[in-house]
Amino acid sequence: MEANYFQNNAILVTGINSQDFKDIMREVVEEAIRSLKADVASLNGTTTYTIDEVAIRLGKHKSTIYRYCDAGLIETVKIGQSYAITHTSLQNFLEGKKISHV
Repeated sequence: MEANYFQNNAILVTGINSQDFKDIMREVVEEAIRSLKADVASLNGTTTYTIDEVAIRLGKHKSTIYRYCDAGLIETVKIGQSYAITHTSLQNFLEGKKISHV
């Protein structure tokens, strides 16, 4: 019922017909899936951690880990709307190595 409500209101607002709306939404979802698959494939079996996992390992609050990432102290990989930290990136941070952006 909620999906129909959204779809009907979106159609009213944009002035497109139901089939066009479905086609547009299908394309948006398919592109998001392609992008996510490319991000995951680029990691190629690399061990990764979430922000929460790194926070627990380091005994820090996750907002602190986000600050480290934003400051460039820990390199992250964005997968969809989430961030992943590779094992190598975490090791580099723990060893005090600087991130080099080439």
